[in-house]
Amino acid sequence: MLADDFTGAIDTGVQFAQQSIPTLVSNRFQQLDQVAMQDFSVFVLDIESRHMMPKEAESRVRETVELALQNGIRSFYKKTDSTLRGNIGSELSALLEASGESVLAFVPAYPKNDRTTIAGMQFVNGVLLHRSIYSTDLQNPVRTSYIPDIIAAQTSIPVRVVEHVESIQFNCNSAAGKRIIVFDARTDKDLRSIANHLKRLGFLRVSAGCAGFAEYLPEMLFLKRGVVRAIDCPTQLLVVCGSLNPVSLEQIEMAVQGGFERIVFQPEQLLGTSGLLGRSGELLIERVQQTLFAGSDIILQTAQGVEDIHRFHAYCHEQAVESKEIPRSIARAVGELVVSILRFHSRLTPVVFGGDTAAGIMEALRLPKVLPIAQVAKGVVFSRLIDASLDIPLITKAGGFGSPTIIREIQDFLS
Repeated sequence: MLADDFTGAIDTGVQFAQQSIPTLVSNRFQQLDQVAMQDFSVFVLDIESRHMMPKEAESRVRETVELALQNGIRSFYKKTDSTLRGNIGSELSALLEASGESVLAFVPAYPKNDRTTIAGMQFVNGVLLHRSIYSTDLQNPVRTSYIPDIIAAQTSIPVRVVEHVESIQFNCNSAAGKRIIVFDARTDKDLRSIANHLKRLGFLRVSAGCAGFAEYLPEMLFLKRGVVRAIDCPTQLLVVCGSLNPVSLEQIEMAVQGGFERIVFQPEQLLGTSGLLGRSGELLIERVQQTLFAGSDIILQTAQGVEDIHRFHAYCHEQAVESKEIPRSIARAVGELVVSILRFHSRLTPVVFGGDTAAGIMEALRLPKVLPIAQVAKGVVFSRLIDASLDIPLITKAGGFGSPTIIREIQDFLS
């Protein structure tokens, strides 16, 4: 399975792990060695391609699939964002070309999280995608809701829409050459029916979608099952929010009202040449340490809204830092800080909002392994994080997922 960000990789991998299928999530293909292939049935690779240029994302997918084929892997799933951000067309076409298949089934709906596909149009909470909050996403704004147009912007491979499950066989067999087929789905019953039809037609070797459709793949594929070992769950939380999604911002405000201490980063603390800098950075670390030693929960937040982002951009302009480097620089600095905290405070459960922030933590850990275990809620995943010196729980959440009280739900889950 190939994902374009880390929270998406974990969210998709847990669909298998919670059905006793050993699953490994990583951001390094090197971890796909013979030992891993014996111990795990599913390997989920975060290729961090959402913010790449289309050609770069295409090359990353193609190279990864070719390496996987050399290692004996024969089934592939391209995890895409449920709001269709990123390089959808270039990545789907690269998977189709590199795999040697002629048909790629694309099922982008996630009904449990109110993402539905109707007549080839993507809806979020009943609103057309291009009229939702994702149309103003700072890094990947979505300008249209019609999925074939989104795909066609990056590939010339023909795209067809199947509106009714009963017509799948006709549509799959009626066109010559390579093609991408988009399936409508409004309910989980639709997803299951599509999965059954694709299995019967032999089109599950190469498919794509988000975690919604992935939930139905374990019962369709012949995968080795085993024991997915749990882990001790410290109830003290280190919440790290790098998301500007209004859903995440509301969740953070609810937690602050419930008694969490919050620290909002300042630009000069994150965007220097070596991460957290100067006296301001030292004071920040001291405050975090004091809060944790007192046994309190804490929230680290990169920004509370667009105004904070403007301050980051203004600071970067003063320091002659390119704007396009801001998200990655912030994620890298936050990752280094979080990892230093975790190495010092081993009795913490980190909770990470946002794929870029999670990727920054993984980068700081160099070669971690993540074993998804269970879902706290849809899109909110409890995992085991392992590197050379850490073996701790980890909870991750995509920016737009979860109820306003999700942090309270996480506390109840850990208890």
